[in-house]
Amino acid sequence: MQDSALPPSDRSPPFLRCKTDDDEAFCFELFIATRGCTLGSVPLPEEAFRGLLELQYEANRRSLDAVTSGARGDFIIEQLGRPVGRLVYREEADCIHLAEIALLPDAQGRGVGSAVIGRLKACAARSGKPLRLYCDRYGSAAGFYLKAGFSAVGETATDFLMEWVVPDPQEKETATERFPSVIPSGEAKTNN
Repeated sequence: MQDSALPPSDRSPPFLRCKTDDDEAFCFELFIATRGCTLGSVPLPEEAFRGLLELQYEANRRSLDAVTSGARGDFIIEQLGRPVGRLVYREEADCIHLAEIALLPDAQGRGVGSAVIGRLKACAARSGKPLRLYCDRYGSAAGFYLKAGFSAVGETATDFLMEWVVPDPQEKETATERFPSVIPSGEAKTNN
């Protein structure tokens, strides 16, 4: 993982590229940066804690691999030529399912997540399908998704099911005009 942080004022648009096997180390570091803190209160020696994170990462990786099996949506989010996040989604018969969007802490609050969500909304608008995701009910992301126009439409013991639906034909046109070159169309997940 590169250690150069983004400039404090940069809001350049994110670039999406297909994830490859070469991105595994970055994805693990991203996992630690975005989820390691939730396990930080576990009183373990550092080596055991790292082992626990590796097990959690492997379970998460397998889950995401299952989501993207046969789908076109496993991307690395780059900004200023460096990886800053990951997007995993799958187009299903009745919706576009957002399985994961994760950003390094120094890329959060800069409009990167909003830009990527905007692209997915445009994709959903073009397909006529809602955009759905499960969001940790105890984390801070629910507020982000509510602000982005999602509604909570269901819940489990640990998650909210959130959904964004194009409300009318006028908004569908606006979303697709705003983000014309959305997610690379027709690109399959590649593991080079």
